[in-house]
Amino acid sequence: MRKFAMPVVVVALVALTASVVQAQQGRSELRGTVTDDTGGAMPGVSVVVTNQENGTFREFITSGAGTFFAAQLTPGTFTITAALPGFRGYERTDFEIGVGNTLDIDIVLEIGALEETITVSGESPLVDLTSAEVGGTVNVGDLTELPIGNRSYFSAISTLPGIVFRPSASLGNDTMVANGQTPGTNSVAVDGASNNDDSSGTWAGGQTRVPLESVSEFQVVTNQFDAEFGRARGAVINAITKQGTNAITGALFDYYTSDGMTQKDYFVASNPNLTKPASNKQEFGGVIGGPIIRDRMHFFVSVERQIVNPSRSRVYETRPDLSFTLSEKWRAWNTLYRVDNQVNANHTWAFRWLREIAPQYNLVGTRSATLNTIQDETDSDQTSVGSYTAVYGNNKVNTLRFSHTREQWWRGNPCWRETLDQTLCPPQFNFNSFQDNQLSGSTGNADRNYIISNNFSWFIPEMKGDHDIKFGVTYHNTWMQRGVESNLNGTFSFDTDRVFDALDPYTYPERLSIRVGGPDLPTNRFHTLEMYFQDKWQVSDRLTFGLGARYDYENFPLENPNNPFMAVNTYPIDGNNISPRTSFAYDVTGDGRSVLRGGYGIFYDKVLGYAIDDFVLYTKFTDSFITSFPLDQADPGPSNGLFPTNPFLLNYGSTASCPANPGGACPYVDRAALNAAFPMGTSQRNTGTVVFDNPNRKQPYTHQMTFGYERELASTVSVSVDYVRMLGRDLFLRHNLNPLSRIGMSRTDPVSRSDVFGILNDTYSGNVWTPESVGTSTFNALNFMLEKRYSNNYAARVSYSLSKANTDAVYFTSANWAQVGTVLNQDQLWGPSPFTRLHNLTISGRTVLPGGVTVSGVARYMSGEPFQVTNSAIDGNMNGIGPDPSPPGTYSGSGNNAITVKNDGGAFGAVGPNFVQLDMRFGYRVRPGTGNTLDIFFDIFNITNRANFNNPGGDERLSSFLILRSLRGGSGFPRAGQFGIRLGF
Repeated sequence: MRKFAMPVVVVALVALTASVVQAQQGRSELRGTVTDDTGGAMPGVSVVVTNQENGTFREFITSGAGTFFAAQLTPGTFTITAALPGFRGYERTDFEIGVGNTLDIDIVLEIGALEETITVSGESPLVDLTSAEVGGTVNVGDLTELPIGNRSYFSAISTLPGIVFRPSASLGNDTMVANGQTPGTNSVAVDGASNNDDSSGTWAGGQTRVPLESVSEFQVVTNQFDAEFGRARGAVINAITKQGTNAITGALFDYYTSDGMTQKDYFVASNPNLTKPASNKQEFGGVIGGPIIRDRMHFFVSVERQIVNPSRSRVYETRPDLSFTLSEKWRAWNTLYRVDNQVNANHTWAFRWLREIAPQYNLVGTRSATLNTIQDETDSDQTSVGSYTAVYGNNKVNTLRFSHTREQWWRGNPCWRETLDQTLCPPQFNFNSFQDNQLSGSTGNADRNYIISNNFSWFIPEMKGDHDIKFGVTYHNTWMQRGVESNLNGTFSFDTDRVFDALDPYTYPERLSIRVGGPDLPTNRFHTLEMYFQDKWQVSDRLTFGLGARYDYENFPLENPNNPFMAVNTYPIDGNNISPRTSFAYDVTGDGRSVLRGGYGIFYDKVLGYAIDDFVLYTKFTDSFITSFPLDQADPGPSNGLFPTNPFLLNYGSTASCPANPGGACPYVDRAALNAAFPMGTSQRNTGTVVFDNPNRKQPYTHQMTFGYERELASTVSVSVDYVRMLGRDLFLRHNLNPLSRIGMSRTDPVSRSDVFGILNDTYSGNVWTPESVGTSTFNALNFMLEKRYSNNYAARVSYSLSKANTDAVYFTSANWAQVGTVLNQDQLWGPSPFTRLHNLTISGRTVLPGGVTVSGVARYMSGEPFQVTNSAIDGNMNGIGPDPSPPGTYSGSGNNAITVKNDGGAFGAVGPNFVQLDMRFGYRVRPGTGNTLDIFFDIFNITNRANFNNPGGDERLSSFLILRSLRGGSGFPRAGQFGIRLGF
């Protein structure tokens, strides 16, 4: 055990010209060779690469081998010129270089007068012949011309194969699943800088929402990314924001959906007692860019306002009086500022700042939460990045980058917002099939992440082939503070859905869980060091090898008090995370139109804050922890028609803070007795769950193997197919050091605990969890894409994935529910990942018809997600942890919206409803002036008005078993119209 040594970082930063894993993200490169008409290499040729829109340029003199190299270019449309006395000049215009692409261009100079220039124009190559990366690109046309409901770029990204779209019920926080991994395992970069949430990763999209009108292009790499990318088991997403040009350009836009344009959702339409809530939204704003100094310095600004009131509905079959509808209130201001400056031919700098402030009100909680449980959220996010790029000679480029992310949010009930004291709020009631009275959640997060990075590119020709070398290092310094007041108000659990009746023992609570001691405010500081080396070795004109390796070092200093595994102020450091990467790309036909590609690599994940928090929140002695009454099982009285025996379950009265039964009696927390047993602000023994860090904890990683083929069918049409196999290793899986043993199989039978491993050497009242790096996963997929690049007024894409993922450790915090005593039974945890879908098909396209009529659309089909069928009434293995999976068979729910499923048994053995949606846009485009466009359009989302459901409840004991009760994205996206107008200038 050792602490993080700051000198190590300093020495590494000084010794290496390096880059953050994202430092090259979002950049592109161009390399080429100049020859005469006999094929001979031509040294000394002047080559200039100029961005056609803003005039910035790179200038080179070809080497003795006739080569030139332009690395770390901002994607765009370029003009390339070449000149040498005694030869005709060469000019190629309209040459597009996409984000993340490496393109080769061969220039042939003919003998003649220099002023006799040969001009060439044509499409850029569709196929990258030098890369084995699997993924695709989403350009500005896809972002602004396709119908995108939440105006979230994750929706557009998911038109690529291998990406499962997960629409969100929150403001612009759509997310996605790549490679069957959890949504948090992706990595998002904007302008080369991290845009990841350090606490939750990409569970809710990126750290700060990037407005669509400000994005120039997205690159998505789902597999086999080079060594410069890391800390991700899912996909790597690179976004480039727009730059100003030599002309004043921009756009003004307004999107509007009224209540009358939105249909009733499924539950409102099928329930005559529910009234459709108002549902409307307006999103408006604009972008503008232009020159500060022509050809030298440019600006770009984006401002966007969102006023969204989405509808929500809930139906409770056992308590129809609680069924409700409402409109949530989302508000957001999003602003972006960018400046780019070319100091001279060899030096440029850029700065970009992005911020969003997004308060949200009347938020419906979980899928089984009543109207009494609404919450509010405040959210402020921002990212900034500054970079300096220097060109050295003809073959070396260096970029130094500083970036910063910042987040501050809080989510809680209106009572907390008014009192700022969760103990004054009414308790949460967990009934058999819904939550009522108020949610106990009240938590927030503040974090700041500072990143310094440097990236160096070096092109070495004619050394047994051409070598495109990159190497770099980055250092992250992250500060994070959690604010936790959750469950200070307490949570009562009931075995029925009935209103509390003091004379009816069945309606009494059978358990109380509550946070005692006061709020918890853990603070952590993390350090991360990353280094990589990558050589793209072009052995010949047709064969390229990728050879690389990266090193990831994460340091989370934790105090670890009373941890039986380690001394105070020591913590695990996994210092050997070296990731080799190998790949090949072969031009099969030799005509530059097809590539056979494949590779193997090791890809380490990043450990997120939420996985480390528990080691700080759930210590042996603490002044804030959650305890329960009774400690280990429900009081057996209420489910057997008897009054509970635990005194904390017998308190009731007519209180003003009883939303679940206005004017009637309600259980309440006996604060006097609670404070006497657990004095506020006093550090004491934790009688609830304890979580100890483990010195053997390692960083999770995957072995990744790919093999694929891509072919350019025509100048604007390509087709690709890729096989992907991933093997996850060292995934976190917690086992219990203080396991329970139940004397029978009923959930209310008494339990006992023992230190069966002989490690604790003390008495603990609750579970004592520790993570071990023993989890595994497999993923196999076949990805297909047919793409027509925009030309002749239309573009289209068909993507399909056939995939299967299995794992025994779904989350960073996964706990072993199959453990019995010292027997871990890890094999019983193995099953389908709940984030995989067997079939995923997306068809998208856009066109401009004669007369200026525009049509675009996105059609999606996704098969269902796995879920688990259980029965919490039975503890089959008598380990006190559950519920255990139900045996294989066919199961049916009972009541309205019930479904029947085939359960294969074990973990996640059933599959839920599939997802089908068709969105269309119809519009009209006019050109009021040179370079100007006016688009007036009407979007129709979910044209067929199909209800897309979340998975049903899978617990046989509950009345919600196999009942479809909630809709994807909060409202299931009922058919809705959206009017839009966009002026481009």
